[in-house]
Amino acid sequence: MVVLNNLRYAQQAEHRHGDRNGCLKGTRSAILDEIELWARDFDKPPVYWLNGLAGTGKTTIAQTIAERTFAGGRLGASFFCSRDYEDRCNLKLIFPTLAVQLARKYPEFRSIFVPLVRSDPGIVDESLYGQMEKLIVQPLVESDISTVIVIDALDECKDEEPASAILSVLGQFVSEIPNVKFLVTGRPETRILEGFRLPLLSDATDVFVLHEVEPNQVYNDIRLFFRHKFSELVRRRRGLDGWPPEEQLGLICKRAGGLFVYAVATVKFIDRQGTHPRIQLDLLLQSPESSVREGKTKFNTNTSLDSLYTSILQGAFGNDDDPDNDPRVRSVVGAMLLAANPLSPSTIATLLDLDVDDVFPLLSSAQSLLMLQDDVNCPVRPFHKSFPDFITDPDRCTDQRFYLSLSLPLATPDQLPRSNGSNIGEEHVQIAGQRRKLRCR
Repeated sequence: MVVLNNLRYAQQAEHRHGDRNGCLKGTRSAILDEIELWARDFDKPPVYWLNGLAGTGKTTIAQTIAERTFAGGRLGASFFCSRDYEDRCNLKLIFPTLAVQLARKYPEFRSIFVPLVRSDPGIVDESLYGQMEKLIVQPLVESDISTVIVIDALDECKDEEPASAILSVLGQFVSEIPNVKFLVTGRPETRILEGFRLPLLSDATDVFVLHEVEPNQVYNDIRLFFRHKFSELVRRRRGLDGWPPEEQLGLICKRAGGLFVYAVATVKFIDRQGTHPRIQLDLLLQSPESSVREGKTKFNTNTSLDSLYTSILQGAFGNDDDPDNDPRVRSVVGAMLLAANPLSPSTIATLLDLDVDDVFPLLSSAQSLLMLQDDVNCPVRPFHKSFPDFITDPDRCTDQRFYLSLSLPLATPDQLPRSNGSNIGEEHVQIAGQRRKLRCR
């Protein structure tokens, strides 16, 4: 195990790490059943691409499949990509991470893998082609293992190739390991689309377009999700008997427009500490619906994440009587969203030369959109990748009080605080590979 422990890989990338939730029981049944059937049937293509727009529930489904196949002893490895962490958006760490997990799971794989790495430690620094050939394909072929591998949110990785570099390599080797199934999820971005269109991969891939699922099926799943979450609220909070009325439940399901991330954000907003759920739901339903496009693809003309995010931000900061506070809001939220690795409130305060007692309440005001803990030294990050996309797009975030421009003044490395020894890693704000410093103006 010494060889495995010394290998450079993303230690928090597998499905058992992080705070992702699987699908609520009874929801997404059709797609989950289809993927499980594909995973068991080796007459079906070896690759499955779960294609979906932001907020349609790709990661939740991937987490559920990983949990189920792990429980059944069929999951060999998983890599949940995330642009919030440098090691989990690094393509060169995907194959080493999968290989380490496979080696820990299967003794027969480990007996081949460990001598390979011991004889050539530089394998992990080779090209993606060399990595997959030596770290993945050779041990799998020689050990003849049958397994499932999950790679979630591939679009979250940094990749300069016109067609996904990982998919290009996968296409060249997938026919050599017929007993292995690869579940890949990701948004239909150009390089991902082009990767799956490559001749070697296109014929080896089943594709499921998540945002084209029958609307009534998604509506019913979201309604079940809301009913479950609201029933939990009724048990925990007083004075909510008979809440919400069917009319309001129907309206909020309609507004979700097929986006599970909308449903999750709505529940977080309604259950915000220090507020009353009835009032929160009323405020949300009183806000105007928006037909603004979700990303660059019109997902639903009747509802959008944009209107929800705008409503939450305006509810948190819109009634502030101090106009000088707007730049501070943008700076604090910007430092949190644009960091290379998640920053803690205390580190954000140091970075911006503010008091942590000013930063933490500000972040708490927007906690419906964040994963924020009570400890000011714990990292904070957006609960979904669609929020940074929204707030940095001037066509979507039309309230200039909240829009974050990426055109920020550069800072030298010595102007930025270093890690305090936590497991967050080097703490700095990084945009497109450059260090930048946010200032309250």
